[in-house]
Amino acid sequence: MRVDKNIISAAALLHDVGKLMRRSGEEKSHQENSFQFIKDMLKASSLFFDEEIEYIAELALYHHYEKSKSVKLINGSNNAHLRIIIDSDSDSAAERKTYTGEQKGSIERRPLSSIISAVNSAFFDDMPIEELLVYYPAECNKGHLEKDDGTGKTKNAAGKMLAGFKAEFLEILAKSQTKEDFINSLHFLIKKYMTYVTSSGKEKIRDISLYHHSFTTAAFAVNRFINSKAPDATDEYKGKDTGKYTLLLGRIFDSERYIFDNLNKNVEKPLKRVFTRINLLAVVNTIIPYQIARELGLFAFNVIYSAGDTFALVLPEALKEETVSKIEEIKYVVSEIFEHKIFLEYDLEDIFLDDKKEGYDVFRRQFFVAASKLNEKRYQRNLNNLMLDLNGEYRICQNCGINTSYGKYCRICSIENRWMDIDIKNFKIKYNYANIRNIEDPALLSEHEEGPDIFFDYDYCQNVEDMAAAVRHIGRYEITKSSEMCKLCRYRDNCDIKETEEGTVSLNCLAGTSPDDALLATAKIDLDDTEFLLYHVYPLEKFGERYPFSVSRLSYLSEQIDLFFSSYIPKIIEEKYENKIMVLLGSGDEAILTGVWEDVLKAIVEIEKAFENYVAGANKAKRKLSLSSAVVFHRSYVPFNFILSGIERNMHIVKESGNAVAINGQVITYTDLYSAIEISEKIKGFIENGWISRKFLFDMLSILSSSISGR
Repeated sequence: MRVDKNIISAAALLHDVGKLMRRSGEEKSHQENSFQFIKDMLKASSLFFDEEIEYIAELALYHHYEKSKSVKLINGSNNAHLRIIIDSDSDSAAERKTYTGEQKGSIERRPLSSIISAVNSAFFDDMPIEELLVYYPAECNKGHLEKDDGTGKTKNAAGKMLAGFKAEFLEILAKSQTKEDFINSLHFLIKKYMTYVTSSGKEKIRDISLYHHSFTTAAFAVNRFINSKAPDATDEYKGKDTGKYTLLLGRIFDSERYIFDNLNKNVEKPLKRVFTRINLLAVVNTIIPYQIARELGLFAFNVIYSAGDTFALVLPEALKEETVSKIEEIKYVVSEIFEHKIFLEYDLEDIFLDDKKEGYDVFRRQFFVAASKLNEKRYQRNLNNLMLDLNGEYRICQNCGINTSYGKYCRICSIENRWMDIDIKNFKIKYNYANIRNIEDPALLSEHEEGPDIFFDYDYCQNVEDMAAAVRHIGRYEITKSSEMCKLCRYRDNCDIKETEEGTVSLNCLAGTSPDDALLATAKIDLDDTEFLLYHVYPLEKFGERYPFSVSRLSYLSEQIDLFFSSYIPKIIEEKYENKIMVLLGSGDEAILTGVWEDVLKAIVEIEKAFENYVAGANKAKRKLSLSSAVVFHRSYVPFNFILSGIERNMHIVKESGNAVAINGQVITYTDLYSAIEISEKIKGFIENGWISRKFLFDMLSILSSSISGR
C-alpha cells in the first residue's frame, strides 16, 4: 500500500483522541481507544479504503510501542511511518518520555491548567498548585476559568465534548469530497472540542491542551514524511534526516498607520472606513499563512499560530526553496495592492533536531532568533518594491490623498469601497480559494461551493451547515446608529452622517451623546513583556517537575493571550459600556478603544481587573503579568493619525515602568486611577445635588494647581 500525507495526517491528528475518551470515563488505554475510534468512525464513509483505515488505526495503536516486538506492522516498531508518528509526538511536547501506561499515576479528573496562570506561577516560589486556574472541557470559545474543585466535572464535561465530536466527525466525513478537505475540517473539529481538554495525564501542571498537542504532532509528522520521501512502509526510516524543519515567522508592519492615517476631510464616513480597514487587514492576515500552507501542499495545522499582525508556520526543510518563492510572491502582491501603505516581512530559521547537546531547546532558541530578526526588519524595510515609474502618470487619490497611478482612487481605496458594506461577522472565505489577490473582490473569496470555510465569528460558524477549516476572531465592538441616540445627541442638527438611519456611528455621535462634555478619549492597552513571556519563561521548573519549551505550549500561550484581547475585552465593553465605547481593534497582545472620556477611563480599570482575574483569579497578590495603557483626550474632529501619534508617545513613556496608565504624558497607577474615578463620581454627585457649584470646583482646582507649581 502506498501511503500519502493524508494517511499520516489522519493518524497524527487522531493518535490521542483516546485521551478524550479516557477523560470521559473509558477504561482502556488511550491508544487502544484511539484505535477503536478510528476503525469505527472512518468506515462510515468511502473516503478511505479499508486497508487505509486499518493502517491509520494501527499507527495510533502502536505510537507508544517504539521498542516492542509485538507491533504488527511491516518492520515492526521500526516501521518508517510509525517512527514518524512517534518522533513527531515527541517533537510536539519537546521531550521524549518512556511510556509507563495510564494505570500508573494518571488522574483523569484533573482538568487543563490555564497556561497564562502557569506562566504567572513561574514568578512565585510559594504559589501552591491549587492556586492555578483551570479550564474544564468545553467548546473552544466557551471555556471559562475557575479553580480545580477536585470533583467529577471533567468526566461529565468530557463526555459532552466526545458526543459532539463524534456527531460532527460523521458530518464532515460525509460532506468531504477529498481527503484534504476532510483533514482540514478535522483539524478545526479537534480545536472545537479538545482545546480545553488536557493532553497531560500525570503532570501537576497540565499546560498542554489535547488540541495543541494533536495539531502540532500532525504538523511535525507531515513535515517528517515529506522530508523522508518514504511513501512505502518498507522504506528505511532515517530519523535525523526527517527532523529538519523550517520555521517561517511573518508579520505585517505599519498596519495601525494604514488603519488610522489619511483620514482627511475628503474621506466619507471615516469611522466606517476605519472598521473596513481593520476587517480587510484581518482577512489579509488570515489568508497569508493558509495560502502558503495550501500552495505548498500542506495543511491548515502547519500554521502554528496566527494572531494580530504575526503568523508562524513550521514547514519541511525539503520545501524551503519553494517556501521562499511563495512568501516573496505574496510579499510583492501585498505591497502592490496596498500601494506600500503596509508591508510584509518574514524570517526563516532552520530547526535541525540532530544536535544531541542542545536537544529540543533548539525550538526556543530559533523562535526567539526569528522574532528578534523580524523586529529589526520593522526599521530595515526592504525597498526593492518601492519603485517610481518616472514615465508613468500619477494622480492624487480623491479619497486618501496619496499619489497613485491607479485612477481616481488609489488601488487599496478602491478595494476598501468594495468591502465597506461587508459584514465581516457574517462573511466566510473558502479555504481552497484563500489567495491574497482575491481580496480585490470579496466574491472571489466566498462564492464557491467546494471545501471548508474560514470564518470570522464563532456563532456564525455554528449557525451554518458548512464545514470549517478555521475561525479567526476579530476583536471589535461597533456601535450602530439609532434614532434613540439621535434624540440624545447635541449635534443632531448638524450630523455628519445624517442621511444614514443605521450603520456605524461617527465620533460626533459619541461626543454628542456625552452627558457632560463633548470630550472623547482613545486608549491603547498592551501586554507588558510579551516576548519574554513567549520565549523565556519556559523551560519551567515547578512543583518538582520540569516543563520544557515546546511548540505546543507556545501555540497554546499565544492563543490564550490573543483570546483576552480579541474576545474578552469586546465582551466587557459590550456588556458594560453599550453605546459609549467602541473597540476599534483587539488582537494579538493589544486593544484600542475610543469613546466618551469618562467611560474610557473606567473601562481601562475594568479591563485591568478582568486581566487580573484572567491571570490569577481571586489571588490578586500573586499576579506578575501586567498591562500598560496609554490615553489621549481629544475632540471628535481631531484626525486619527494625530491621536495615534499621541497614544504612541504615551505608550513609550508608560512602558519604561509598565503596569500603569499614561494620560497626556503623565503616568498613574491603576489603583490611583480607580481612586481618582471614585472621587470624581463623588464630586459629580455633589454638583448634581447642588452642594457645590462648578465655579467653586474650578476655583479650588486653580488654587491647587498654583500650589503645586509653587506660585
